[in-house]
Amino acid sequence: MPSDSTRGFEQERERRERLHSLADAKDLLPLRKAHSVTHCSLYWIPVTSWPIPSGQKAWLSQFLAAVNAFLSSEAGLRGEFFLDYQTVQQVERNFLRHSVELLPYLGLARRPGASLPDRPTDEELKDAAKVGKELDFADYTPTYSYWFLNKDLSRLLPLFFGHGGTSMIYLARDPNAVPLKIPYVDEIKQIIPGLPLDKLEAMSSAATSMADPFLKKSKELFGIGLEEEPQYAGLPFIVPLLRTSDFFELPDEANKWLELFDVHWRESPVDKGIFLASKIDIEANIIEILNKMTEAGQTYPMA
Repeated sequence: MPSDSTRGFEQERERRERLHSLADAKDLLPLRKAHSVTHCSLYWIPVTSWPIPSGQKAWLSQFLAAVNAFLSSEAGLRGEFFLDYQTVQQVERNFLRHSVELLPYLGLARRPGASLPDRPTDEELKDAAKVGKELDFADYTPTYSYWFLNKDLSRLLPLFFGHGGTSMIYLARDPNAVPLKIPYVDEIKQIIPGLPLDKLEAMSSAATSMADPFLKKSKELFGIGLEEEPQYAGLPFIVPLLRTSDFFELPDEANKWLELFDVHWRESPVDKGIFLASKIDIEANIIEILNKMTEAGQTYPMA
């Protein structure tokens, strides 16, 4: 009977084989495409370690920014940026320093079908106290994620990307979600210097985001089975904690996830890299981005 370590090795080998780069897909390198996944396009980029080494982080940041620019302009999508709560301690200084500007908002992050952990019972607390053992309250705490109302990716990526806890979803623009634009901004600034009009527009944009329909829809799609939990009603949103194996093993559920977003990327330590899933065909655009980066001398450092 194979040991746990042997089974783990075999599972990792099989997963790598599913995501391997075919000879006719060299234009996609360093991305590997999962050709057996048919309900969406699934790509994976390996990283050497966590935190991501500086050379790989710089290349990936440039690549994701270019993908973001294409999806925002040509594809007509808008991106929402998330940071896993467990990762905040690794970027705590940046998080605390820039929270007022970036406006993080806390919601739930959930593995497919996962239940919320129970609180420690009185008996568990008493037993731990008897032996002088400290309970790890992470075992009794749901997984949370911060959503940023400030959507400036050029600020968010340098501050938080590379520690294994960031992700983005891209979805259709809501025609009703139009933030207030203050008219004659330049003229008003000349008349009343120092008036914080930029902050007023940012507050308007944040207020508009809080009424976004994707919040409710995210709970409907990713909160199935949690509806009777006491905290469910107060959750503003629920984002999925996905990994590449979910797209292979749960294709029916994956089709439901894709009702919320068109494109999704996530740092995935369990997958030892970044994955990108898309229900729209963006492969030619990805190759174009990669070609431009190569022509600019930006090559991905594999080691």
